[in-house]
Amino acid sequence: MSSILLFASPIHAAELALAIAPEHQLLLWDDGLDPAAAAAIPERIVRIESTSQLPADLSAIVELSCVDDGQKHSNLGFIGQIAQPQTLILSNTLTMTATAAASLMGGGFPVVGFSFLPSVFGAASLVELAPSLQIAQSNREGVVQNARQLFARDAEVVEDRLGLVSARVLAMVINEAAFALMEGVASPADIDTAMKLGTNYPQGPLAWADRIGPDVVLALLEALWQEYREERYRPCVLLRQLARANKPFHA
Repeated sequence: MSSILLFASPIHAAELALAIAPEHQLLLWDDGLDPAAAAAIPERIVRIESTSQLPADLSAIVELSCVDDGQKHSNLGFIGQIAQPQTLILSNTLTMTATAAASLMGGGFPVVGFSFLPSVFGAASLVELAPSLQIAQSNREGVVQNARQLFARDAEVVEDRLGLVSARVLAMVINEAAFALMEGVASPADIDTAMKLGTNYPQGPLAWADRIGPDVVLALLEALWQEYREERYRPCVLLRQLARANKPFHA
Protein backbone atom coordinates (compact mmCIF):
# COMPACT_ATOMS: atom_id res chain seq x y z
CA MET A 1 0.00 0.00 0.00
CA SER A 2 1.26 3.46 -0.89
CA SER A 3 0.12 6.77 0.55
CA ILE A 4 -1.30 9.84 -1.17
CA LEU A 5 -1.32 13.22 0.56
CA LEU A 6 -4.23 15.52 -0.27
CA PHE A 7 -4.31 19.30 -0.07
CA ALA A 8 -8.05 19.86 -0.31
CA SER A 9 -11.18 20.82 1.55
CA PRO A 10 -12.81 17.85 3.32
CA ILE A 11 -15.74 17.76 0.90
CA HIS A 12 -13.46 17.80 -2.14
CA ALA A 13 -11.17 15.19 -0.58
CA ALA A 14 -14.17 12.93 -0.03
CA GLU A 15 -15.22 13.31 -3.66
CA LEU A 16 -11.72 12.64 -4.94
CA ALA A 17 -11.52 9.52 -2.76
CA LEU A 18 -14.33 7.98 -4.84
CA ALA A 19 -11.93 7.82 -7.79
CA ILE A 20 -8.75 6.70 -6.04
CA ALA A 21 -7.89 3.01 -6.19
CA PRO A 22 -8.65 1.29 -2.85
CA GLU A 23 -5.10 0.00 -2.32
CA HIS A 24 -3.86 3.54 -1.66
CA GLN A 25 -3.99 5.14 1.77
CA LEU A 26 -5.31 8.71 1.71
CA LEU A 27 -3.94 11.43 3.98
CA LEU A 28 -5.43 14.91 4.31
CA TRP A 29 -3.27 17.83 5.32
CA ASP A 30 -5.07 19.52 8.23
CA ASP A 31 -4.11 23.15 8.68
CA GLY A 32 -6.90 23.91 11.11
CA LEU A 33 -10.22 22.29 10.21
CA ASP A 34 -13.28 23.24 12.19
CA PRO A 35 -15.04 20.32 13.96
CA ALA A 36 -17.97 20.25 11.54
CA ALA A 37 -15.68 19.96 8.52
CA ALA A 38 -13.54 17.33 10.21
CA ALA A 39 -16.62 15.25 10.98
CA ALA A 40 -17.44 15.05 7.26
CA ILE A 41 -14.16 13.31 6.39
CA PRO A 42 -14.67 9.64 5.39
CA GLU A 43 -12.99 6.98 7.54
CA ARG A 44 -10.70 6.11 4.65
CA ILE A 45 -8.99 9.51 4.89
CA VAL A 46 -6.52 10.10 7.72
CA ARG A 47 -5.84 13.67 8.88
CA ILE A 48 -2.25 14.73 9.51
CA GLU A 49 -1.06 18.00 11.00
CA SER A 50 2.73 17.75 10.85
CA THR A 51 5.42 16.74 8.39
CA SER A 52 6.65 14.32 11.05
CA GLN A 53 3.52 12.26 10.34
CA LEU A 54 4.35 11.81 6.65
CA PRO A 55 4.95 8.12 5.84
CA ALA A 56 8.05 6.82 4.13
CA ASP A 57 5.93 5.32 1.34
CA LEU A 58 4.40 8.65 0.24
CA SER A 59 4.02 8.15 -3.51
CA ALA A 60 1.96 11.15 -4.57
CA ILE A 61 0.67 14.53 -3.47
CA VAL A 62 -2.57 15.98 -4.84
CA GLU A 63 -3.26 19.73 -4.87
CA LEU A 64 -6.97 20.29 -5.37
CA SER A 65 -7.62 24.04 -5.21
CA CYS A 66 -10.55 25.06 -7.42
CA VAL A 67 -10.44 28.87 -7.32
CA ASP A 68 -7.59 31.34 -7.69
CA ASP A 69 -7.59 32.86 -4.20
CA GLY A 70 -3.91 32.47 -3.38
CA GLN A 71 -4.39 29.07 -1.77
CA LYS A 72 -2.97 27.17 -4.73
CA HIS A 73 0.24 29.21 -4.74
CA SER A 74 0.58 28.68 -1.00
CA ASN A 75 -0.06 24.94 -1.26
CA LEU A 76 2.37 24.42 -4.12
CA GLY A 77 5.07 26.38 -2.33
CA PHE A 78 4.67 24.21 0.75
CA ILE A 79 4.53 21.00 -1.29
CA GLY A 80 7.82 22.00 -2.91
CA GLN A 81 9.36 22.08 0.55
CA ILE A 82 8.13 18.68 1.75
CA ALA A 83 8.12 16.54 -1.41
CA GLN A 84 10.97 14.33 -2.54
CA PRO A 85 12.24 14.85 -6.12
CA GLN A 86 10.62 11.59 -7.23
CA THR A 87 7.24 12.29 -5.59
CA LEU A 88 4.44 12.48 -8.15
CA ILE A 89 2.52 15.76 -7.89
CA LEU A 90 -1.03 15.93 -9.24
CA SER A 91 -2.39 19.46 -9.64
CA ASN A 92 -5.92 20.57 -10.47
CA THR A 93 -5.83 22.54 -13.72
CA LEU A 94 -8.90 24.77 -13.28
CA THR A 95 -6.85 27.91 -12.67
CA MET A 96 -3.26 26.84 -13.40
CA THR A 97 -1.71 24.43 -15.88
CA ALA A 98 0.56 21.64 -14.71
CA THR A 99 3.46 23.37 -16.45
CA ALA A 100 2.79 26.59 -14.54
CA ALA A 101 2.50 24.63 -11.28
CA ALA A 102 5.81 22.86 -11.95
CA SER A 103 7.46 26.20 -12.71
CA LEU A 104 6.14 27.65 -9.46
CA MET A 105 7.69 24.70 -7.60
CA GLY A 106 11.05 25.11 -9.29
CA GLY A 107 10.62 22.59 -12.09
CA GLY A 108 12.23 19.66 -10.29
CA PHE A 109 9.13 17.55 -9.63
CA PRO A 110 7.07 15.29 -11.94
CA VAL A 111 3.85 17.32 -12.06
CA VAL A 112 0.75 15.99 -13.82
CA GLY A 113 -2.38 18.06 -14.25
CA PHE A 114 -5.88 16.70 -13.95
CA SER A 115 -9.31 18.25 -14.15
CA PHE A 116 -11.36 18.24 -10.93
CA LEU A 117 -14.77 19.92 -11.06
CA PRO A 118 -16.62 19.71 -7.73
CA SER A 119 -19.81 17.62 -7.79
CA VAL A 120 -18.91 16.37 -11.29
CA PHE A 121 -15.61 14.53 -10.84
CA GLY A 122 -16.95 12.00 -8.34
CA ALA A 123 -19.62 10.71 -10.73
CA ALA A 124 -17.39 10.64 -13.82
CA SER A 125 -15.94 7.43 -15.26
CA LEU A 126 -12.83 9.02 -16.76
CA VAL A 127 -9.96 11.16 -15.51
CA GLU A 128 -7.96 13.43 -17.82
CA LEU A 129 -4.20 13.63 -17.25
CA ALA A 130 -1.79 16.23 -18.61
CA PRO A 131 1.97 15.91 -17.95
CA SER A 132 3.85 19.17 -17.45
CA LEU A 133 6.31 20.21 -20.12
CA GLN A 134 9.18 20.01 -17.61
CA ILE A 135 8.96 16.21 -17.56
CA ALA A 136 11.64 14.79 -19.83
CA GLN A 137 10.27 12.91 -22.83
CA SER A 138 12.16 9.80 -21.71
CA ASN A 139 10.35 9.87 -18.36
CA ARG A 140 6.93 10.95 -19.57
CA GLU A 141 5.44 7.49 -20.14
CA GLY A 142 6.52 6.24 -16.72
CA VAL A 143 5.17 9.32 -14.93
CA VAL A 144 1.83 9.03 -16.72
CA GLN A 145 1.62 5.32 -15.86
CA ASN A 146 2.24 6.12 -12.20
CA ALA A 147 -0.57 8.67 -12.33
CA ARG A 148 -2.93 6.19 -14.00
CA GLN A 149 -2.34 3.66 -11.23
CA LEU A 150 -3.67 6.06 -8.61
CA PHE A 151 -7.17 6.01 -10.06
CA ALA A 152 -9.84 3.32 -10.10
CA ARG A 153 -11.15 4.50 -13.46
CA ASP A 154 -10.04 4.94 -17.05
CA ALA A 155 -7.63 7.76 -17.84
CA GLU A 156 -6.75 9.61 -21.02
CA VAL A 157 -3.76 11.84 -21.68
CA VAL A 158 -4.40 15.30 -23.12
CA GLU A 159 -2.34 18.44 -23.68
CA ASP A 160 -1.60 20.62 -20.67
CA ARG A 161 -4.16 23.41 -20.94
CA LEU A 162 -6.38 25.16 -18.41
CA GLY A 163 -9.38 23.01 -17.53
CA LEU A 164 -8.16 20.33 -19.96
CA VAL A 165 -11.20 19.16 -22.00
CA SER A 166 -14.37 18.44 -20.04
CA ALA A 167 -14.17 21.27 -17.51
CA ARG A 168 -13.24 23.83 -20.16
CA VAL A 169 -16.10 22.89 -22.48
CA LEU A 170 -18.65 22.65 -19.67
CA ALA A 171 -17.66 26.07 -18.32
CA MET A 172 -18.21 27.60 -21.75
CA VAL A 173 -21.64 25.98 -22.06
CA ILE A 174 -22.59 27.30 -18.62
CA ASN A 175 -21.33 30.76 -19.55
CA GLU A 176 -23.44 30.82 -22.72
CA ALA A 177 -26.49 29.68 -20.74
CA ALA A 178 -25.85 32.52 -18.29
CA PHE A 179 -25.76 35.00 -21.18
CA ALA A 180 -29.06 33.58 -22.47
CA LEU A 181 -30.61 34.07 -19.04
CA MET A 182 -29.23 37.60 -18.65
CA GLU A 183 -30.57 38.56 -22.09
CA GLY A 184 -34.04 37.28 -21.21
CA VAL A 185 -34.09 34.43 -23.72
CA ALA A 186 -35.68 32.06 -21.19
CA SER A 187 -35.95 31.30 -17.49
CA PRO A 188 -33.35 29.15 -15.70
CA ALA A 189 -35.74 26.20 -15.66
CA ASP A 190 -36.58 26.56 -19.36
CA ILE A 191 -32.92 26.89 -20.36
CA ASP A 192 -32.06 23.71 -18.48
CA THR A 193 -35.08 21.86 -19.89
CA ALA A 194 -34.15 22.90 -23.44
CA MET A 195 -30.63 21.53 -23.01
CA LYS A 196 -31.73 18.31 -21.32
CA LEU A 197 -34.51 17.44 -23.76
CA GLY A 198 -33.17 19.21 -26.83
CA THR A 199 -29.57 17.96 -26.70
CA ASN A 200 -29.92 15.01 -24.30
CA TYR A 201 -27.67 16.60 -21.66
CA PRO A 202 -27.89 14.64 -18.39
CA GLN A 203 -28.38 17.93 -16.54
CA GLY A 204 -29.10 21.52 -17.47
CA PRO A 205 -26.07 23.85 -17.58
CA LEU A 206 -27.41 26.24 -14.94
CA ALA A 207 -28.23 23.38 -12.57
CA TRP A 208 -24.72 22.10 -13.22
CA ALA A 209 -23.33 25.52 -12.34
CA ASP A 210 -25.26 25.49 -9.07
CA ARG A 211 -23.82 22.08 -8.18
CA ILE A 212 -20.26 23.02 -9.10
CA GLY A 213 -20.49 26.52 -7.67
CA PRO A 214 -20.69 29.73 -9.74
CA ASP A 215 -17.41 30.82 -8.13
CA VAL A 216 -15.59 27.76 -9.47
CA VAL A 217 -17.01 28.20 -12.98
CA LEU A 218 -16.05 31.87 -12.89
CA ALA A 219 -12.52 31.05 -11.71
CA LEU A 220 -11.96 28.75 -14.70
CA LEU A 221 -13.40 31.25 -17.18
CA GLU A 222 -11.29 34.04 -15.68
CA ALA A 223 -8.17 31.89 -16.00
CA LEU A 224 -9.02 31.05 -19.64
CA TRP A 225 -9.66 34.73 -20.36
CA GLN A 226 -6.30 35.71 -18.86
CA GLU A 227 -4.51 32.93 -20.75
CA TYR A 228 -6.01 33.42 -24.23
CA ARG A 229 -7.60 36.90 -24.23
CA GLU A 230 -10.31 35.58 -26.54
CA GLU A 231 -13.89 36.88 -26.43
CA ARG A 232 -15.35 33.39 -26.16
CA TYR A 233 -13.96 33.09 -22.62
CA ARG A 234 -15.29 36.44 -21.33
CA PRO A 235 -17.37 35.61 -18.22
CA CYS A 236 -21.01 36.66 -18.22
CA VAL A 237 -21.68 39.56 -15.84
CA LEU A 238 -24.59 37.65 -14.29
CA LEU A 239 -22.32 34.71 -13.51
CA ARG A 240 -19.80 37.09 -11.97
CA GLN A 241 -22.47 38.72 -9.82
CA LEU A 242 -23.86 35.40 -8.57
CA ALA A 243 -20.34 34.25 -7.70
CA ARG A 244 -19.75 37.45 -5.75
CA ALA A 245 -23.03 37.04 -3.88
CA ASN A 246 -22.56 33.28 -3.40
CA LYS A 247 -26.00 32.70 -4.92
CA PRO A 248 -27.24 30.02 -7.37
CA PHE A 249 -28.99 30.45 -10.72
CA HIS A 250 -31.97 28.51 -9.40
CA ALA A 251 -33.22 30.40 -6.36
